[in-house]
Amino acid sequence: MLRIGAIVLAAGEGKRMGACKPLLPLGASTVLAHVAKTLLPAINGPLIAVTGHHGDAVTAEALRLSLETAENTTPQDGMFSSVRTGLAHIVGRVDGVLVLPADIPFVRTATCALVVEAFRRHRAAVTYPTLCGERGHPPLLDADTMRAVLASSGDGGLRGVLLALERQGGTTHDVAVADEGIVTDMDTPADHAQLVARHPLRHIPTPREREALLEMAGTPARVRAHCRMVARAALAMAAHLEATRRGFISPFARQSAPHDISTSGAHAEPRSVPASTTTHAMHAEGNTTLPHTATAHVACPPPDVTTGPVPTCQPGHMPDHMPGTARDAAQQAPAATASPQRLDRPLIHAAATLHDICKGTQRHEAAGGALLTRHGFPEVGSIIAAHRDIAPQAGPEIDEAALVMLADKYVRGVSLIPVEERFDERLREWAHRPDVACDIAARKARVLMVRDLFESETATELFPLLQRKVRRGTF
Repeated sequence: MLRIGAIVLAAGEGKRMGACKPLLPLGASTVLAHVAKTLLPAINGPLIAVTGHHGDAVTAEALRLSLETAENTTPQDGMFSSVRTGLAHIVGRVDGVLVLPADIPFVRTATCALVVEAFRRHRAAVTYPTLCGERGHPPLLDADTMRAVLASSGDGGLRGVLLALERQGGTTHDVAVADEGIVTDMDTPADHAQLVARHPLRHIPTPREREALLEMAGTPARVRAHCRMVARAALAMAAHLEATRRGFISPFARQSAPHDISTSGAHAEPRSVPASTTTHAMHAEGNTTLPHTATAHVACPPPDVTTGPVPTCQPGHMPDHMPGTARDAAQQAPAATASPQRLDRPLIHAAATLHDICKGTQRHEAAGGALLTRHGFPEVGSIIAAHRDIAPQAGPEIDEAALVMLADKYVRGVSLIPVEERFDERLREWAHRPDVACDIAARKARVLMVRDLFESETATELFPLLQRKVRRGTF
């Protein structure tokens, strides 16, 4: 098996940041710890942190993380001097190496794994992750390219050297990923504050990442429009359900009183999502195979958080030059954790917007869930995998997966439709096949059970609620 290592460039002075970037807090630990946790599951060789400025502090953190270190004795010569240092330390020990600056810390492990997988398959001189056609970090260099970079003049930095080698006939391979982190750097306090604030929501694809996923899957425009309508319905239900649980809607006013709650900052604890796939009903929706009935509980891992202490370059805690940016974001981030009554509305929105991403393929819900999981979004993926048919939860509360499933059943195309009417159309269509009709009736019964849970908890009829809120946009 090919041996793959990684180099983290952590030798910078951080002038614009005003602090040592690898040691800034991110999540529950440091930027360097976060980057190491990202890279390690994707490689089977050494991970080397290149130190320079703030050398003692960065080395101490690297040793705490059990990383190898390589000292750049001339960090003032720029980043390429750190590239040289790292490559000189690893060349001959691995068949390929990922090169990642520490100030590009939001790359996902799934992205690194996809790049490594593509390198093993294609053996290109350089393998790049791309977001909507834009190349980003970390590139993966093969052994010959490592030696060529070490022998080069370094004109134009690593990017310039790699482009020159490509023009000279070096092979490259681009890997499409749904990861905005490959092109997101962290140079200023404002950049750091944005990443700290975004960290609790890393399990949710950004709009640009969602677009990348839809492009990868080739999702037609009409299906995307349907998904957007389902998202509106699911968010309307979530807003009403949350308002009810918090006591914002009186039981005597629930039939008519609209309520608007901001969707920002919601974050849910991981859960097990029951996903059920029935046999003949899939045939009824256009699938060509009739696999056996199966019910699975898919464990949703928590967002990517590294545990451990948070050392800094200077004694103390968050650098004092960040009073209104990263300091505030770091202090506010824990508030994003969900209370028992709170639903993860960004998760609902993402899953609903992408629930039919693979529509038209066999078992489209499973294919969509697998695509999202492969690209680093397992919570969204498990909801997508369950959206077609889901049994009611054992407990009294409806969760995000149930809301997405239920919303999907109330939308045909881009129009709202009573759920009974939708299923009754299918039953008439398949009346000549008692086995298929039986499965459709069973699915209808499960959907109505979830609908009844919602209506019982909120004391609200669901379809009139959707008519009011979705059509008016009051959610």
